[in-house]
Amino acid sequence: MPLLTKQYAEHFQLCTFYRLPYHQSKSQMFSSRVKYTYQGIFSRPANRVPTRERWELEADQTTIALNDIANTNMFNVPYATTVADASAMTNIFNVVNAQAEQGGRLLCVESTGGRNRKGIVSTNYNLGVNLYFNMPLHPNPQKFTITAFCTSMRVVRGIGHEGCDWDINGPLTGYLNQGWKLVDINIPQHEAGLSQHPDPRWRFAVLLEPIHLNVIWFFEKDQARIAANDMTPYYQVTVVNLDVYLAYKSAFSCRMDLNITSLIREMGHKGWSVVTVLDIPSTKQTNMGTAKGKVLVFFQRPLVEVPPLH
Repeated sequence: MPLLTKQYAEHFQLCTFYRLPYHQSKSQMFSSRVKYTYQGIFSRPANRVPTRERWELEADQTTIALNDIANTNMFNVPYATTVADASAMTNIFNVVNAQAEQGGRLLCVESTGGRNRKGIVSTNYNLGVNLYFNMPLHPNPQKFTITAFCTSMRVVRGIGHEGCDWDINGPLTGYLNQGWKLVDINIPQHEAGLSQHPDPRWRFAVLLEPIHLNVIWFFEKDQARIAANDMTPYYQVTVVNLDVYLAYKSAFSCRMDLNITSLIREMGHKGWSVVTVLDIPSTKQTNMGTAKGKVLVFFQRPLVEVPPLH
């Protein structure tokens, strides 16, 4: 955490913090310990003008309740519906709502890599997650409401490959056109490692029938605009699809070649900010010990300058 917070002294703010896709290792065959690598992306205006706003970064740890792939409906509610009242999200929304009342702005939701089974033979898990917030140090901050929306991702796999099918435009269009801003996208079963073996060479031993994963979309909107029923769109989102190449040192160790520094700089010069770097279940074995995967990078920028609501 100190490595992240010290960036704020240079007036940078966190855009997203994520686990590098397919970048993991295990020290011993029968060990339950897995080492992951995480990366934070920060931004600040090129021509920063001092303002009264001052922020600090805060991380709160909690859990999200989920089932493994044997039960495709994590929330016990229909797909493509709000998850704000779902029991699986209770812990997250308790934290989010408490921070929002203080003017906190949710930045991202990221798996810690830890999960606990709720019973010896249970398919239910508690997945550890960190919620990252910008917390105001200035008085009378704007307050925002966070909402979440759940959709389904269909994953089809075969020996040595897998692909996914999901609706990106529907949730984005529906919320952006009503003035909401995209905050983060999370695929909890995939992040928890409940949807796949880390090595495609081993996936023939896993269920080969299509499965469905939950995709959780987080959006925010100024509470004053909600009260005024202001539906004016203010943001646009674009998605960059990247191929990444994976190298498996063993069945328990994997590295990949993702480097998005130049992409972020190029998009930043055009006014785009990173929202999330999303690892999706889409891989194809290329040779023994190597594979190709896909990563989606979501960027966002204002359509127009967002004016204050008086």
